[in-house]
Amino acid sequence: MLSDDWYDYAKVEIGSDMIALKKRKRWFYVSKTQEQVFRKCQDVGPFSEGYAFVKRWGKWGIINEKGEKTANFDFDAYKTNFKKGWAKVEKDGGLYRVDPYGKTLSLKLLEP
Repeated sequence: MLSDDWYDYAKVEIGSDMIALKKRKRWFYVSKTQEQVFRKCQDVGPFSEGYAFVKRWGKWGIINEKGEKTANFDFDAYKTNFKKGWAKVEKDGGLYRVDPYGKTLSLKLLEP
């Protein structure tokens, strides 16, 4: 449950049931029922197709709208949000497509 405290920053995405709030240098998501879903993040991305990128320990991972981690915190950066089941990420100097569960596919394999 949310308190009446002030927050440093908020990110609201149109069409999403989640709100990202920042307090004391840490981000967390709150559902429309005011339940904290995922906490203690360095940064957060918007939800897209039911998934969002979140940053912990200097790396990005993926969570679902229930706050469950669906992919480990292995990515150096995320480049795009999910669209048609895939997003673009950077890992170990390479660009990849990734599904919501962390399965990667090299972008080089997609080029003609």
